[in-house]
Amino acid sequence: MNKLKGTISSIQNESALGLVHVRSHGVAFEVVLIEGGETYTKGQEIELLFKETEIIICTQSVEGIGIRNKIPATVVAIEKGQLMSLVQLQVKDAELVAVVTNSVLEDLGIEPDQQIHALIKSNEIMIGS
Repeated sequence: MNKLKGTISSIQNESALGLVHVRSHGVAFEVVLIEGGETYTKGQEIELLFKETEIIICTQSVEGIGIRNKIPATVVAIEKGQLMSLVQLQVKDAELVAVVTNSVLEDLGIEPDQQIHALIKSNEIMIGS
């Protein structure tokens, strides 16, 4: 599980839905909460949580796509298994881990020290305190 400490910069609630903007390690994240948005406040310190399998990696910036969290990152290391690989990413002063198939790494030519973009859907990020 990826965990990043952050601060809520804004929050909007409508019925049971919440749209939360968080700054973490100098990066802006957007999180959609299905329930419980009213329990958080602007300026609150929180933790962003998301699975390694929720990160999509791409080799260039993507426009015209409905994914709000598009994070520039550097590939630090790749730990290859038989089918899947763990890809360690550096995002400013934070580290993330993505799990992708080996065929994705081969098709995209992903190598250590390469600049990539990590994409995470807003509804795939959870907030912890």
